[in-house]
Amino acid sequence: MKVAKILAVVLILGLAATAIAETASRALQITEVTTATRVQGREIDAATSFERNGGFIFCVVRLENPSGGGNAIYVSFEPATGEPTAGVRGIELRIPARYRYRTVARTGSTMAAGPYRCVVRDREGVVLSHTDFTVTEPSE
Repeated sequence: MKVAKILAVVLILGLAATAIAETASRALQITEVTTATRVQGREIDAATSFERNGGFIFCVVRLENPSGGGNAIYVSFEPATGEPTAGVRGIELRIPARYRYRTVARTGSTMAAGPYRCVVRDREGVVLSHTDFTVTEPSE
């Protein structure tokens, strides 16, 4: 009898934790996605065009987290063909238990010249936001 009660409590707590995590993930609101050539403290050198092999490409994500709980987002750098699709993961960026937060992902500019995008997704792979950028051949 005691074992059954304990199992019931464990099951209820597990379901509640899953529901809370799902609610927190959906509660994230992306307020800004910006690409940049440099991020130094609060200073951001925003850009939408980057030379191939010219250093890092930064994707700066500002968000609101009304639940105030810890969470995570995933940022990926993808070719800009069609609309971004759900399910693709990327770089995991943990979101601390704060109501507002800024985080940064980066990649090298070694990809082929062309159009790309920085895509932000939640834990389930749902696209929350994205911004486009271009990689160009180095100027001579």
